[in-house]
Amino acid sequence: PNPATHAITVSIAVGVVRGYRVLDINGREVATSKVNAQRFTVERNGLAPGTYFLELTLNDGRLVRKVMLD
Repeated sequence: PNPATHAITVSIAVGVVRGYRVLDINGREVATSKVNAQRFTVERNGLAPGTYFLELTLNDGRLVRKVMLD
C-alpha cells in the first residue's frame, strides 16, 4: 500500500531489478542496495515519514516511482 508504514514490497512482471536507490524529496540518496530479483522488500530502516522516490535499475534502463511513508 502507498503510503507504507514499515516496508515497501516491489514486484515487476518482466525483467529483473538489479538495484535500487531511495531518494528524498530534494533528490538526496538516503538508501541504496543491489538486488537481483523480480520481487523484494525495501525496509524503512528509520526513514522519517514523507515522500520519497524509489529508483529501480533494470537491465534495460531505470524506473522511478514516488512512495510515501507514514
